[in-house]
Amino acid sequence: MKAYIAKQPDFENEVDDVVLVLEDGDWKQICWIKGFDDHEWKEANIFAEKVAEVLGVEFIGEIEEYIHDFGDEE
Repeated sequence: MKAYIAKQPDFENEVDDVVLVLEDGDWKQICWIKGFDDHEWKEANIFAEKVAEVLGVEFIGEIEEYIHDFGDEE
């Protein structure tokens, strides 16, 4: 299993979401942690880096795919 922290931009709502991504083969789960207004992107990066450090995982930056219904993915 692979785990990492990422940011997901939600352009429709003008926010950046910090998420935990879990992957195991074809299975992927994206877990929302915290949202930031788009103008707070620096704070979002700092927060994401800190969470990654605490969890001992990598912060990969921004991911392109956006899944709005966190926890409903298979």
